[in-house]
Amino acid sequence: MVLRGCLENALYGLYVAGNTNRQDIWLRRHEDDASRRRMQDEFKVRKVMNHLQSVDATSQRVAQELYDRTIDYGAHPNERSVTTQVKTQRDGSRVHFTANYLICGDLAHEFCLRSAAQVGICCLDVFHNVWRDRYRILGLDARLHQVRQGF
Repeated sequence: MVLRGCLENALYGLYVAGNTNRQDIWLRRHEDDASRRRMQDEFKVRKVMNHLQSVDATSQRVAQELYDRTIDYGAHPNERSVTTQVKTQRDGSRVHFTANYLICGDLAHEFCLRSAAQVGICCLDVFHNVWRDRYRILGLDARLHQVRQGF
């Protein structure tokens, strides 16, 4: 759920960057029910993903894959968010269900850490589209390219 929130916040940041109308909709969302509905309609994930697609198609493909992964593995209750963590063991007519909450060193743990790093890199990629000059001046564009190589 946290990784999904990181992706959404980066997408929203890009979506409002340089667009005072969208900034106004975002900031006025608590004024009344109509404003809240307007914000909810304007900031749908599909809309912000489409915006990223128009700005940076490569980052959008990565963001979409990662976003779908966060949904599949826990950002919403679903089969994979449960079954990947639960082990079953049959004992005659009985079935025992166990789940480890703090797992270190197995494939699920590695997958989680890798996904967290990938989401971080993706969010930096999204914001690169907002602050290209600043990234270049600080050398972040080159460093981001290097970091991306392993993921």
